[in-house]
Amino acid sequence: MPGVFSPNESSSQRRPGQAATALALILFLVLAGRLYHFQVMRGEDFQADSQRNSIRAITLEASRGMILDRHGTVLAENRISYTISAIPGEISTGSITS
Repeated sequence: MPGVFSPNESSSQRRPGQAATALALILFLVLAGRLYHFQVMRGEDFQADSQRNSIRAITLEASRGMILDRHGTVLAENRISYTISAIPGEISTGSITS
């Protein structure tokens, strides 16, 4: 059984392997080029987009009604609830008041 690098193989038998290797190398270079383009060339644009997307105001209508059991006893009702969240990197210690 001849090995991969057998000297008895003709060049026509090695061509499919060389073509596959060349194709894989070309695809790798294309992917590496796109990675460079997105990370180095356009990295600042994507970082700015990310900063703009970090804050979103969402308005939700909460009133949906009460949940009752079969006897009409209230199991769950609507209650106003407020949630606040902050991004630690955007808070300065001078802005905190007591």
